[in-house]
Amino acid sequence: MATTDITGGAGGDDPPRRRRRIWPALALAGLVVGVVPLSAAGALWLRLAAGPLELPASVTMRVEAALDAAMPANGVTLERLAVSRAEGAARFDVQLINLRLTDPDGSLRAAFPEVSVTLSAQALARGEIRPISVDLDNAGLGLSRDADGQIDLALTGGGEIGRQSLPDTLARLDQMFAAPAFAELGEVTASGLSLAMADAVTGQVMRVSDARMRLERKNNVLTVTLGGALSGSRDATIDIALSRAAATGATNIGFAFTNLSARDVATVGPVLAWVDLMRAPISGFMGGALNDDGSVGDLRATLDIGAGQVTLDGAATPLRFDSLTAAMRYDASAGRIVFDSVALRAPDLSLDAAGHADVSPDGTRYTAQFRMTDIIVARTDLYPEPLELDGAMADLRLTLSPEVVIEIGQAVIHDAGLELHARGRIASHEEGLDIAFDAHVPEARAREALTYWPPAMLPDTRGWIAERLTEGRLSGVDLAVRARPGAAPVHDLSFDFDGVRLLVLPDLPPIEGGVGYLSLSGPRLILQLDEGALIAPGGAAVAIDGSRMVIADTSQRGPEAVIDLAVAGELTDVLTLLTRPPVRLFAGGAMTPAQIGSGGLSAEGHITTRLMRHDGTGGVDYAFAGEIGGFASDTLVPGRSLTAERLQVEVDPSMLRIAGQATFDGVPLTGQWTRPLGAQAARASLLEARTGLSRDRLAALGVTLPEWMLSGEAPADIVVSLPDGAPPQLRVSSDLAGAALALPPLGWALTAGQTGRFEAEILLGPDPAVTRLALQGNGLDMLCRISLAPGGGLDRLTADRVRLDGWLDVTGALVGRGGARPPGIEVTGGTLDLRGAPQGGGVGGIVGGPISATLDRLQISEGIALTALSAEMTSDGGLSGQFRGRVNGEAPVTGTLVSTPNGSAVRVRAEDGGAVLRAAGVFRTAHGGAMELILQATGATGTYDGTLSIENPRLRDAPVMAELLNLISVVGLLEQLSGEGINLGSVDARFRLTPAQVILQQGTAVGPALGLSLDGTYTLGTRALDMQGVVSPLYVVNGLVGALFAPRREGLFGFSYRLTGRADNPQVFVNPLSILTPGVFRDIFRRPPPELTGN
Repeated sequence: MATTDITGGAGGDDPPRRRRRIWPALALAGLVVGVVPLSAAGALWLRLAAGPLELPASVTMRVEAALDAAMPANGVTLERLAVSRAEGAARFDVQLINLRLTDPDGSLRAAFPEVSVTLSAQALARGEIRPISVDLDNAGLGLSRDADGQIDLALTGGGEIGRQSLPDTLARLDQMFAAPAFAELGEVTASGLSLAMADAVTGQVMRVSDARMRLERKNNVLTVTLGGALSGSRDATIDIALSRAAATGATNIGFAFTNLSARDVATVGPVLAWVDLMRAPISGFMGGALNDDGSVGDLRATLDIGAGQVTLDGAATPLRFDSLTAAMRYDASAGRIVFDSVALRAPDLSLDAAGHADVSPDGTRYTAQFRMTDIIVARTDLYPEPLELDGAMADLRLTLSPEVVIEIGQAVIHDAGLELHARGRIASHEEGLDIAFDAHVPEARAREALTYWPPAMLPDTRGWIAERLTEGRLSGVDLAVRARPGAAPVHDLSFDFDGVRLLVLPDLPPIEGGVGYLSLSGPRLILQLDEGALIAPGGAAVAIDGSRMVIADTSQRGPEAVIDLAVAGELTDVLTLLTRPPVRLFAGGAMTPAQIGSGGLSAEGHITTRLMRHDGTGGVDYAFAGEIGGFASDTLVPGRSLTAERLQVEVDPSMLRIAGQATFDGVPLTGQWTRPLGAQAARASLLEARTGLSRDRLAALGVTLPEWMLSGEAPADIVVSLPDGAPPQLRVSSDLAGAALALPPLGWALTAGQTGRFEAEILLGPDPAVTRLALQGNGLDMLCRISLAPGGGLDRLTADRVRLDGWLDVTGALVGRGGARPPGIEVTGGTLDLRGAPQGGGVGGIVGGPISATLDRLQISEGIALTALSAEMTSDGGLSGQFRGRVNGEAPVTGTLVSTPNGSAVRVRAEDGGAVLRAAGVFRTAHGGAMELILQATGATGTYDGTLSIENPRLRDAPVMAELLNLISVVGLLEQLSGEGINLGSVDARFRLTPAQVILQQGTAVGPALGLSLDGTYTLGTRALDMQGVVSPLYVVNGLVGALFAPRREGLFGFSYRLTGRADNPQVFVNPLSILTPGVFRDIFRRPPPELTGN
C-alpha cells in the first residue's frame, strides 16, 4: 500500500511553481444562487412541490456565464442545473451538475460531479439568497505534498490541478464563509468521496475510498475534517483535520490514524521515517502548524504501535515486541524530535524512555539521546530469570539510507551501583549484519558482574568463570564483539581483578586474594595472576604471584591450557599441591612430600594440560625449576640428617631433581636427589653426590676405619638408593687421589699422589650393614662385606677377596668381640707368598686380636711352600702364634711365629727332617732325623736368615755323595750309602733364604764315619748348585785332631770338593791333593764362603 507524507520534509530540486489564486467551489454555489430571479420564487415554489426541476440549457448557460463573470480568477463550466424543494421544509435545494473551475491558464482547479446547495426559504421570502448547507457527493479530493514539502488540498479526484498552498486554500474558504451571503451556512459536508493523498517526496499515493468530509466555521475558526478507511486495508482508518484562525491566519493540521502500517506511517515525514524499520500496526495522532508556504512546521505526535517486529536486512531473526508507545514533539526550526515518553513492551525487553533526536534535513539520519528507566531484560536464552536494571542513558545515531546503520556513540547502564559504558555499531547489509560492540565496566563485584553477563554469550567462558570465580572485585572490564557477514563473530574480553577467590583447576585449591587480569581475545584466553596464593592442605599459603594461564583455543572440546606457574612457599606444601591433578606427582608410588624434607621453595615452570569435562584435566606435560632455601630432612634418608642452605630443584614428567651443596650427617657434599616419575618408573629415588673422602667422613657414613689406615682426603662419589618400602642403600666410591691409605700388617700403602679405587655399599635403616666394601690400588684388591651388631659396632667383616701384589690371595673375616676389644681375624683360605710379603715389625699402637688362619698354601720361597696351613695367632704388638702344615704338601711340620723388629720370625719343627728336606727339594736323599728350622726376617722383602739343625739323618741312594766317595776311594761308606745309609750324625747349617736363592754360609754334618762341610748357593728357580766343601773320612779320629787345627769342624785331613750344575744332575769336582793340606792351611787354596751382609 502506497503512502504519502503529510508532515513536510526536504523537497527535491524542482523549481517552485507559480502560485495561483484558488476560488473554492462553495463560493461558486453562492454566486449561482444570486442570479436566480427573485421574481420567480413564488411560481418556483409551487412547481418544486411536485419534484426536482431541471432548468433549461439556456438558463444553465446564463448561470454558467454569470458564475464565470463573477469569478475573474477562475473559469467556470457547468453541465446542468436543477432545483428542488424538500417536502415540509422552507428551503430550496439547487443541484449543480459537473461543476468545474479552472485557473486562468486553463488548468483544473476544482471539479464537483454534483454540488447540492440548500437555501433558506425565509431568506428567499425576504429576497435574500442564504445557503444553509452544501453537500458535495461523490467528489474527489486530493491532499498532496510537493517536492518542496508544501501541502495542498485539491477539490478534485485526480489529474493535474493547479497548485496552491493549503493556507491559501483555507484562507479563501475562510473569506467565503465570512461573506454575509454565507452567514447562515452552518457546514459543508461530503460523503462517498474519493480521497487521494499523493507525496511527491516519496512518489507514493495513499487512497481512501468512501471518504467523508466536513467543513464548518465557528468562532472565527474554519475547520475542515475528512477521513475514512484506507483502501486495501481491512481495519486501517485515517482522519485529517485542517483549521484556520481568522484572527491570526494560523493554519493547523491534525492527522489521526488507526492500524496503519509502519511503512505508511514512515512516509509522513522525517519525524516518523524511523518506524519503517518496524512491521506492526500503528495508531496515533500527529498535529502541528503549517507554514505560510504550506510546509509543515512544528509537530506533536503520539504513537501506539501494536505487536510486531523490527526487521533489519541480513538479520537472522527479527526483534519482536508487543507494543511501543511514544509521545513526541518536533521542532521544525531546530530539526529536533523531543520524545516526552517512550514505552516498549516486548517478550524479551521492556523499558520506559525519554529523550530527543536531531533529524537530518533529508530525514535519513537521527542523532539521539535517550534516558531509559524500568528496564527489564526477559530473554530466557540470555537470562534464566528476568534482569531488572535501574536505568540507562544512550547517545545514538540511526541512519536509514543507503543502508540502515545504528551507532551507539555512548551508552551508560546503571544498576545497584554497577555502571556499564558501551558503544557500538550495527550496519544492515543484504548478506548479513555488520556488528561492532564495545562495553566497559569500571568496577564491579565479581559475582554481581556475572549477573549481567548473559549465559548464552560466550557460554563456555562465562560458565568457567561463573563456576570458579566466587569472590573479589573486577575493574576495567572491557568487552568487544565484532561480527561480519559470512564470518564467525570475534570477541575480546578483558578485566582486572582484585581479591578474588578463583578455582583455576578443579582438583587444586582455589586461588585466594588473587590480583591480576583475564583476557579473552577470540578463542585465546589469558589469565595473568600478579598476586595470589593457594592454600595447602595444612593451611599454609603457597604464593603464586606472577603465574599465568593461556588457553590458545577455547572453542575446542577439552582445550589445551598452558599454565606458567611461579610458586613460593614451604617445600612440603608446594609438592603436596603438585601431587594433585593435573601433575599427580609421585602417583603410584609410596613417596610423599613430607618424606623429602622442609625448606622454602621458590620455583617457576609450566603445566600443559587439556581441560576435560569429566575430571577437569587430561594429558599433562610439565616442567619446573627453582630454588630451596634452608633445606633440612631426616626422612629423605631415614635416620640420616640432610641439610643445605640453598638447593636447586627441577621436575618434569620423568624426574624430580633436587641438587646443590649440602651436608649428609655432617659430611659436606655436592650432588642431587632424583626421583623417577611416571607409571613405568622405578619406585625408588636416588641421592648422588660428590664429597671429600676422609676417615671422619667415612665414619659419619657408617664406615669406621683405624686411624693408621686412612689420612688426608680424596674426592668421592656417594649414591644413596631409596627404594619404596625397603631400607636405603648407600654407595661410596672414590679414586683415592689425595688420600693416603695404609695396611701396615700387610705392608701395603697408597700415597696421596697415587690413585686407586674405593667402593662401599652400605645398607641403611634399622639394621644397617656394609654389603660391599672394595679397595683397590697399588697392588691391593680387597672385597668384603660388614654386618653390624645390634646396637652398633662390628659384628662381622667378611673378606671375599684380599689380594696384594701377587703374594697374598686369601679370604677371611674380622669378627667383632664387643666393646673396645679389637676384632678377631679369620683367614678361611687362599694363598700367601712370603717372597713378596713385606718385612718389618708390628704396627706401633695397634692392639691386635686373635687370628685363626687356614691357608691353602704359604709360599716361603721358590719351590718351598707350606700347604694345608692352619694357625692360631695374635696380632697384639705383632704377629705371633702357632701353626702347622705340610712342606709342599708332603712333610708335616709345626711351627711358631713371633714378631721381631724386622718382621716375623719362624721356628719350624719336624720329626722327619729328611722328609722335609726332600719335600723342599733341597736333599732328596736325606731321611729321618729330628729337625728344627729358624727363620728370621731381615727387613728385606722375602729374605730370611735361618739356621737348621737335624739330628742323625741318613743319606741313602745319594748319587752325588756316591760319586764323591768313589772319587776319594772310600769303599766302606759306599756300601753304607747303598744300604741303610750313612749316618750324618749332627747336621747344622746357617744360611740366608731369599726369594731366589738359598745362600749357605756354613753347613756341617758330623757323623762317626764321615764329616762334611758345605757352603755356597742354591738357586731355587733353576735348582742350580754352586757349592764347595770338605769331606773328612774317619771323622771320629780325623775330626778330633781337626777340631784343634781346622775351621768349620772339618777334620785335620780331608778332601775338598765342589758341586755345580742342576741339583738333579750335579757336577762333582774333588781335589785329591787337598788331603795333603792340613786343615789349618786349607782356606788358602779355596774361595771364601758367602758373606751374609746385615746378619
